[in-house]
Amino acid sequence: MKHIIFLSSFFLFGMLAFSQETEDAFEQFRQQSQAGFDQFREETNKQWEAYEKANKEAFEQFKKGIEQKWGAGNFVESTQTSWVEYSEDGESRTSVDFEQEEARVEILMTPEEANNAGLVKQKIAEAVKELALNKGKTKDYETEYEKPEPLMDEPVLKDQLQNAAGETVTEENLDEYAEQIVEQQPIEKEVVKPKPPEPQPEPEPQPKPDPKPQEEKVIVSVKIPLATNSIQNQSAAILRGSDKLLMQIGLVLTQLWCLPLLSTQELL
Repeated sequence: MKHIIFLSSFFLFGMLAFSQETEDAFEQFRQQSQAGFDQFREETNKQWEAYEKANKEAFEQFKKGIEQKWGAGNFVESTQTSWVEYSEDGESRTSVDFEQEEARVEILMTPEEANNAGLVKQKIAEAVKELALNKGKTKDYETEYEKPEPLMDEPVLKDQLQNAAGETVTEENLDEYAEQIVEQQPIEKEVVKPKPPEPQPEPEPQPKPDPKPQEEKVIVSVKIPLATNSIQNQSAAILRGSDKLLMQIGLVLTQLWCLPLLSTQELL
């Protein structure tokens, strides 16, 4: 009988010891997992902050360059109901107001160029055709983390432009449509004085030459009517395209944050 009691006690003691050892091992594993997740979260936050900083700096630099060309306070950007893009050289701008059902193309020209009626019509016609075929882009600038991507898989203004006969503008009748816009829509001109570059600090005081006046430019523009109900057809698509990259980044970050946490909780 004593032998049986001894064996039972020995077995019970072994089970308790094994249980305690298992709990200690699991607790150690849990702490290591939590520490790893905390480190991952800290690194993710740092990467996101670096991304936001780079994007903000690139945007401010881009905006500054545009104002140096187009004049102080003449920077225009997209809103919830409008789409704005600049050309690669910053010398032309297209803006589409889906709420007002109106588009506008604007081109920077020298005063001499703006006085050349034939050249003005040529530039406007080219800009109209580019606008009709433009698929847009997610940004007008790039950072070390990302480059501009197409905003949509098809032209932003697909089925949103009509010629004088009420026909939808396509690639086949686009040249004729551009000529109609040039001949029928009034061409506006506005003289602007570009914003001078910000002064750079000099290592040593030096005599400064007399400042030269900045070259004046003329904004040549034309308005283009859109088809009725364009805001219903395209505004939501523009917003989805504009936020596409941000949504993808947010989804990835959500997955990266949640999966390690869920794995740890399941083990608990």
